[in-house]
Amino acid sequence: MDKAGKLFPLVVVTLLCALIFLWSGSSLRLSPVMGLFALFWLVLQVSATQAFQPHWALIQNGILAILLIFSMMVAQWSSDHNEFKGIFIVGLLIFGLFAALLGLYDFSRFLVLGPSSSMVIPYLLPPNQSLRIGGPYGQPNLFAVFLTVVLLAYFYRHLHASAMYPQGIFVYFRHFPFFVVGLVFFLTGSRGGLLSLSLILGVLAWLVARGKYLSDNRPGRMEFSRLLLVLLGAMLLAKGLTAVLAPHLALGSELMDTGISTDARFVFWTSAFLIFKSHPWLGVGLDGFQYFQDAYGPRAHDLLGFVNYEAMGSTSWAHNELLQILSEGGIGAFLFALILIGLLIFAIWRCFLRNREPFGPFFLYSHLLLLPFIFQSMFSWPFRHPALLTLFFACLGILLAQYPLKVLRFSALCRGIQVILVLCGLALTGLLFQQELALGALKHEMRIPGRLESSFSNFTILAENPYSANRALVSALPRYLHTALSPGQHNLARRIVPYYERLCHVKGSRANWFNLGLLYYTLGREGEAKMAVRKAIHLMPSSDLFWQFDHYLNMRQAARETGRPLEEFFPRHKPYNPSLLGMPIYD
Repeated sequence: MDKAGKLFPLVVVTLLCALIFLWSGSSLRLSPVMGLFALFWLVLQVSATQAFQPHWALIQNGILAILLIFSMMVAQWSSDHNEFKGIFIVGLLIFGLFAALLGLYDFSRFLVLGPSSSMVIPYLLPPNQSLRIGGPYGQPNLFAVFLTVVLLAYFYRHLHASAMYPQGIFVYFRHFPFFVVGLVFFLTGSRGGLLSLSLILGVLAWLVARGKYLSDNRPGRMEFSRLLLVLLGAMLLAKGLTAVLAPHLALGSELMDTGISTDARFVFWTSAFLIFKSHPWLGVGLDGFQYFQDAYGPRAHDLLGFVNYEAMGSTSWAHNELLQILSEGGIGAFLFALILIGLLIFAIWRCFLRNREPFGPFFLYSHLLLLPFIFQSMFSWPFRHPALLTLFFACLGILLAQYPLKVLRFSALCRGIQVILVLCGLALTGLLFQQELALGALKHEMRIPGRLESSFSNFTILAENPYSANRALVSALPRYLHTALSPGQHNLARRIVPYYERLCHVKGSRANWFNLGLLYYTLGREGEAKMAVRKAIHLMPSSDLFWQFDHYLNMRQAARETGRPLEEFFPRHKPYNPSLLGMPIYD
């Protein structure tokens, strides 16, 4: 399931809680900052009406609205129940340690068995193709965001929640869970995560050194130093493990692989800026970057001038949330995002560095817990992952509860309208989740031997639905293409050509254009095949495969026009021939 489907439980629970709250007649306590979030959401809503895919942009805006409601409910609950913050910290510690243990298992399994192409543990650990630990998130940088938040929770627990310490002999092992989480954090190999953690701990260390934090708590200062030493030990062990084990397992290149290259990030960032230049006021709609990035990649490459062609990848994210908001929401959404980030930084500066207001430990950490998301969103995409989105808005709600909340009382008529809106939201959520189930059923049916062609009717239904169309095209068409390029499958090839043309119009990546060219060639439409492969070459000029296919089509045309045998045009080496090579699909 996509982000919408994975957030389904949270959406349903949030709407049901909102319904109960409205039915009870309780007054709503709201942070004034939520007004800025509401304006930010309204700007994105206006942008969605002009988006390339307005249905999808509106759905993403609906998810954002539910998350904001979730954050308001967390703020109210946290304000009403002082024990909630302790429960939240304990929950972070438990889930963080569990995730870290899963990460260690993932690391050990990779050392013993190598890469995996299927789920390592069903529903818990995704496939792992690298020694860098992705854990339950399946991506090292995203896992590092979560672990950074968990490490900050451990700092709060050790420095300010001594009642949570183990008793007896276990007190000597109280740093062991912290060490395990730290070790797994460094084994993710996330440079953005390391920078984020270093900046946050650097701020804390500076506050301690200036006497603005733990000034009257000498045992706390000693414990802070011990935690830093434990974290340093975890880092040294992680570096030692990778340095010692990798050469013996011929995995040195895996360890040096840091994911998306720096050149690729520059291309993605520049593409986002160029998209903004073309759509400065309203952007291309929330989550619309993915539909434009391929077309702007060559322009970004030419503008930069110092990156390789291979850096022009195809992605759904700009790997910088601010630039992605700039391209998707326009200048208005970008300014509101800057204002919200500025408010967080100003609160830290005013309350902590200037020490103008008294603050408690949890008040400090409620601000710090948001910083990993902000820092690492400059290099990755934490706000596009459902689990991290949920955690971020939960932390946001807890932060807002540390400030005075304004009481809002609604009339009976207003409550009635809100109840109707919530019920409509629940009904719409149910309808959309039916589409998620249909997408899952289609993927399952396509994996069953002999059921691929029979699933085509279900595919056509999903491909015509605005909610499921794009994901049905992206996930199902490559599977149909493998079969369509087989001998005797021209009928299937003719049936999927219109859908591949739609896919290239919606998301014209080089892979989609090349595969469309293969389809055209299979059906004898060589002129259109040449057009499609030229599109692929434009998006990736350094691909030998694309050029060889184009050359092969040119030689076929030359053979027809001159009447000479095709083989005479290849005196030394035969170029790429889709028929001879079984028409490999470009991934």
